[in-house]
Amino acid sequence: MAFSNAAKVLLWVVKWIFQLIPLKKNRIPEPWGLLVTLLTLGYGGDKLSKLEFLSEYYFYYGLFKFESKIYIFNPRLAQHAIYKLEKGAEHYLENSPLKNTFLGSSQKSPETRRAIASLFRRTSIEERAAIMMGDIQKMCEKFRGETNGVVNVTEWSLRMALDIVGHVLLELDFHGLEKKQEEMIRAMTTILHRCYALGEITPDGDEFREANTKFDDITHAVLEEALNIDDDIIQGKRLVKSLHDACGFNEDELRQEAEELLESVMADPTTPLPKIESFLSEVLRLYPIAPFISRQNYEPVTLGDIHLDQHTDVIIFTWGIHRSTHLWDRARDFLPFRFLNNIKTSGNMYIPFGAGSRVCIGQHLAWLELRLAIAMMLYQFRFEHAHETPELKFVVDWAHAVVHPDKDFLFRVVPTQNKNVEISMSGYGSNKVGGNLCVRNCVNVELLEE
Repeated sequence: MAFSNAAKVLLWVVKWIFQLIPLKKNRIPEPWGLLVTLLTLGYGGDKLSKLEFLSEYYFYYGLFKFESKIYIFNPRLAQHAIYKLEKGAEHYLENSPLKNTFLGSSQKSPETRRAIASLFRRTSIEERAAIMMGDIQKMCEKFRGETNGVVNVTEWSLRMALDIVGHVLLELDFHGLEKKQEEMIRAMTTILHRCYALGEITPDGDEFREANTKFDDITHAVLEEALNIDDDIIQGKRLVKSLHDACGFNEDELRQEAEELLESVMADPTTPLPKIESFLSEVLRLYPIAPFISRQNYEPVTLGDIHLDQHTDVIIFTWGIHRSTHLWDRARDFLPFRFLNNIKTSGNMYIPFGAGSRVCIGQHLAWLELRLAIAMMLYQFRFEHAHETPELKFVVDWAHAVVHPDKDFLFRVVPTQNKNVEISMSGYGSNKVGGNLCVRNCVNVELLEE
């Protein structure tokens, strides 16, 4: 620890000296011997922290080269790269179980792309908001049944997300919240978290191969079942404690907004939730789920004053852009009010879901799910610190460009005195297909007096 802290102090001294040296234009800087040694001593194997430091170190260049890849964090250069270069690199998803799926394959036909785009269209997602609320409410009911009120939010939110995907996108019921897809969730956790994020196992190991085969078998069976459904059947300090100190409104104020607006949101899911939305926007700024965007040029190209040879791996470093002290006021602090009432920060760049023609296709699904889940959970529960909650740090799945906390979130949940949320599913689950339940778009949502 002492060596690590000393190395970090030396790194900032070296950074201060380096930034006094005049820039050498038209070049891509790269960490040199002493700097690499200090990075290793200071941050060990924490690659994300190394890249974050280098983004500050080379800020005036706007980019740098590290481990054969070019990382861009200057907003102007990043926009050029996003719009001028092809998505990903040649080896993207090479060792991933998503490589040959209809979502991961680079060989999708125009018809497939259009079908997927239609599925994720904002209006299509919002039309199914009531079904989404049903799954969120079902998770809230599961919270109430947990022993001693201590809830593993990570596990339950994974089950909820699986059910939402099934209901909203496939019109199938996975029964995830009934714990009937634990094999699928364990396989997903083994592949994405234990292998790609934590590095506990490798893609060529027996445990990975077994999980990959299990995941492949289950998802193929589910998709096959979805394809065989008769279309006529279907009708259409810690976070909580630091909220007040950090952002000017606390958990109670967020809950008050949920209490005041939840009925309106249930009637119209597009109803604005200014404080909750600014809170979520700041979470996605400070902790973007996708810390970088991959691009590659298939012919020589010039970005600003920088010339890139063909087949250059380019990384738009979202994590560095979102946390840059040069672009954001109090960049490392959690300050949701910066997004309240659409306040803009001069010179910033905010791309939590990417940008350009390859923007995240699931952004509308993710944003609606987040808004509804936070509002409904805050309306029904208070979240308190549980001594079982571990200290967390972030790890990166570099193969899929996803940030994970290294451990599960555990909170103690205390029910509020608010009205019960009643989700009425008229006809819900009345059509069974191979043990799965088809979901009709016929959900009524209301608040009931005790």
